Amino acid sequence: NNAATLTADLEAASEASGGGEFGRGSELALGGIIASNTLLGAAEATVADSELTSTLAAIGVFATNAAKLEVENTNQVISGDIAVGVALAFNSVGYESQNVLFQTLDALLGTNIGDIDAAEARASITNSAIASAGDLSVLATNTIEASALLSNEASADATGFHGNESTAAGFILASNMIAGGSTALLSG
Repeated sequence: NNAATLTADLEAASEASGGGEFGRGSELALGGIIASNTLLGAAEATVADSELTSTLAAIGVFATNAAKLEVENTNQVISGDIAVGVALAFNSVGYESQNVLFQTLDALLGTNIGDIDAAEARASITNSAIASAGDLSVLATNTIEASALLSNEASADATGFHGNESTAAGFILASNMIAGGSTALLSG
């Protein structure tokens, strides 16, 4: 059995204040976050080249994989003049870790540069003699849960008596990828 869990929370905030009441001041707030979360894990139960005998009960080979990814990323940028917030979030289950450049290209272009290392459950009996008084079970169960929340807030509010204006811009790039599977095999 494998029960891998990854929980990550990232919060960032930046604020600029100042300027002047009777003319345009200068306030610039920049803020950004980059989060990369990778969860790998698998479960395997195998009987190979063996002899199994049970005179009282059933025989079972069970593999259970339960992967859970919970991620929350929050970025907040506040200014009275110019506010710019950038948030990049890359979350994956069953993919090898890769650098932020390749993750960005994957998200922008819809490519699949990353190498798969699927979060799988595999149960098997191969090349084995089995004698059981009860049922024979080969069961592979895989459950993957993924929850990702990304928030990026940029706000600008000019105050003063005249000549004031403000600009706010927020940019988000996010990618969530999951590779998993389950295999139950009974082979002579």
